[in-house]
Order: sequence, then structure tokens, then C-alpha cells
Amino acid sequence: MELIQYLDCNQKELAYLFVLQTIINEKSNSTKLNMINKLLKSKIIYGNKYLSSDKLENILIDNAIKLKTKLPDKYQQNNILHILTYSYPNGGHTRVIERWVKHDINLKTHSILLTEQKKVQINLELHNIIKKQNGSIFSISHIKDIQKKALLLRKIASRYEIIILHIHNHDITPILAFGTSDFKRPVLFYNHSDHLFWIGVSISDLILEIRSYGVKISNKYRGTNKSYLLGIPIEKNNISLNLDKNILKQKLSIPLNSKIVLSVASSYKFTPTENINFIKIVEQIININSEILFIIIGANAKRLNWDSTVKKLNNRLIILPKIPYSQLLDYISITDLYIDSLPLGGGVAIIDMIYSNIPILSLKYIIPNFDFLLNSQALCDNLDELLQKVNLILYNKNYKEIHIKEIHKRLNQFTSKKLWDYKIQNIYNITQNIQHTVSNIHSKKCDDDNINNFLCILYKTYLFDIVKIIGFKNFLKYLFKNIKTLKHITKT
Repeated sequence: MELIQYLDCNQKELAYLFVLQTIINEKSNSTKLNMINKLLKSKIIYGNKYLSSDKLENILIDNAIKLKTKLPDKYQQNNILHILTYSYPNGGHTRVIERWVKHDINLKTHSILLTEQKKVQINLELHNIIKKQNGSIFSISHIKDIQKKALLLRKIASRYEIIILHIHNHDITPILAFGTSDFKRPVLFYNHSDHLFWIGVSISDLILEIRSYGVKISNKYRGTNKSYLLGIPIEKNNISLNLDKNILKQKLSIPLNSKIVLSVASSYKFTPTENINFIKIVEQIININSEILFIIIGANAKRLNWDSTVKKLNNRLIILPKIPYSQLLDYISITDLYIDSLPLGGGVAIIDMIYSNIPILSLKYIIPNFDFLLNSQALCDNLDELLQKVNLILYNKNYKEIHIKEIHKRLNQFTSKKLWDYKIQNIYNITQNIQHTVSNIHSKKCDDDNINNFLCILYKTYLFDIVKIIGFKNFLKYLFKNIKTLKHITKT
């Protein structure tokens, strides 16, 4: 018997609910926590029709309540602790904290704590920004016992006025630390992954949303009404670009007469689907004119099965892995047009392009775009419209200038320095009247199977992935229980 393809959303739902029940039935608490950890790190968690789990959070909260440690009676006023799972060189989590700290006009001191990364591995720019305003940098990644790690986090965090979570979707350390009434300080959750399942809804006193779509999802499916539409911070000043394009092109070994089209994102945001294959779109853009050179930064061509197309396009396409931020600025400086990643769009990257006065285009797809793109000239309904606008932007100066002005105006309506300052001040005012509470949430099934199956494509899961979480014996029970349903995804 061999698998024809990965599990669709209906099959993933069956797998997820069985794994969830297996975890609930498990008598050993340490085994239960271990299985939860494996489940949250697996791809079963994405596209299973749920975006949170009251059952999983209740198990973790029961554990949190049992963990006891003496906490400080007083906290340091005007001190904020940002908690990360990891700090990436160019990732959105890192950029958001950097800009939050640089923007803050409220004389707050910001510190960071890493739950799964060593202190020495932190992004250098973030390190310098924190140290410049006398903040502290902690790492508790060396502690292997999850309960001891959670207790240490609880003790450290108790000394801060406000806690802000920028954690990865699987990170259970914060919910074990803050899932108890013993902890008093307000906990805010910055919702980077508003379209995905994540853990920690019940401990969030305020969920800081990056777009209206996130507010809708949190209210409708995560069982909470604590959303606050914050958005993404911009740079304090426009990005400092090197404007001598010819010198930079020579430095980067790029033809001087080339028109540069750029896209920047992690590989998973370019994952091909039945309807969208980014590399095929690139090919059509390149065919508009022989001057066009397309640069993709952050993608892994081999992992995306792009090798044959890359070879065919020869010197018209450059694909680079993750590069230092300073080097990225060189490529942004020579860019004539930015194309948003597909099938998942970007956030920080696309905002940076707009504020660098670089025209941008994005294609409408299953996961709704950011608010500033909706109803803008930058958002294209279909590929034909996208290709037409590529041609206009690259070869019609008046159209390009009007396009840049329009999207800049749209962005300022939703994300600007003044608006960010106002919202941050409002958040600080709100938290003055908040004492941390653990909420009861009621997770609801997402009824949009277009989105569910899209997530199944991005996060492919196969039957034997279940074994890694619940073991072979429980997996056999799963097969026996669901054999009729599973027949149509297998062949003899």
C-alpha cells in the first residue's frame, strides 16, 4: 500500500482529533507534554480546520497551575520584556521588535528573552538596539526540563511592567509560565501568524493584530474577543539606500542596462499550488522585455523544484539564500519593481519597499492581503493584470510615479510613524488597567475549506507523520478506526 498524496483538510482533521484524544487519554503527564510538543511542531497542526485548541491549552494551564515558585512582590515600572522563541537575521519577528524599541517615545526600557535560542546567536542589530537603551538580553534555551524553564521565565517576567510575546506557534513555555493567576503582569501576544494555528490564546490579555483579517480569525475561530489592531511598525526614517545604482550593479555583477524586479521571502511563501507557481509567473515577467532581470532572495530553488526553470532562464534570474540585512539593502537600492511573494504575501518587506519609493505589485489570493493593499492599484485580480502593470511600471514613468504616490498614501492610512506612536501609547494606557488573567476559550472549526486545503498544500502531511507523535501502537488504532475514510488516499 502506498500513499497517493498528502492528507487533505478532512483527513488532517481526523488525524488531529485522534491525536488530540490520544493526548487527553494519556496518563503520564511527562508523556502528555512531550506529545503536545511534538504535535505543535508537526505539520498536522496546519490545515486541520482549527486555529486554536481549548483542550490543549487547558492541559497546559493545568500544568501551569501546579508549578509553584516564589515571585517578586514588585515590578520595574516602564520596563517591557519581549519574549521570542528565535531571533532570525531578517525575519519579521526581529524587525518588529527593533522598530518597536526605536519608535518608542514613552521612555520605556525594552529587554528580550529567548526561549529556544542562545543569547550569542541573536541578531546583531537587535542586540545593539536593546543594549543602547540599557535593556537586558536573556536566554533560557539551555534549560531542557520544560517545567523548570517555565518557572524561570515566570520569575524573570514578574519583574517587568508588560510582557509581549513574539513567539513561534509551537512554543509552550510561555503558556506554562503565565497560565496561572499567580502571575500578575499583563501579557500581550503579537500575532505574526494570524492565518495559522498557534498556542497561547488563553494567556493573552491583549492580542496585537497585524491586519483586519487577524481580528476576524481571532474572534471567529480562536474563541477570544481581545484583539487590538496594531499593524506593523515602519522604519523611523525611510530606509537608507545607496542611490548610485550603477556602482552597486557593478559591485553585484549585474548588467547596467537591466531592469531589476525583486521579491524577498522565505521558501515556504513560494510553495507551488495547483493555481499559483511563482517561478512560472517570473518566467512570464522576464519575457516582457530582454532588459528584465528577476532577483529572488530567501528562497531555496532546489527545495521548491525550480531547478529546471532556473536553468532555462539562464542569466535572467538570480536566486539567493538568506543574506545579511546590509547586503539586502544593496539589492533594494537597484530595484525598479517589487513583486510580493506568492501564494503567501509578505509584511515587513513590502512595507519597506513602499517607504523606499519602490513600486510594488501583489496578486490577490486565498489568504487576504494586508489592509493597505486592499482596493489599491498594487493589488491585481489576476495574472494578466499583473503582467500589464509590470510593463507599465517599468516603461511608463508617469504611471510609475502615480502608482508609487497612490500606494504610499494607502499605506499611511494604516501604518505610519504617527499612527504607530498613537496606538502604542493607547496600548500602554490599556495595560495600566489590566491585571493578568487566564481566560476560558472556545475554539471553533474553520469552515473555509479553500483556506484549509491551501494550508494542507503549504504544510504537507502524510499518514506516517502521525507515528512520530503518538507512537506506532496508537497509530495502528488510528488506522483501524479510520480505515474506511482513508481508503481513498491509498492504492494497492
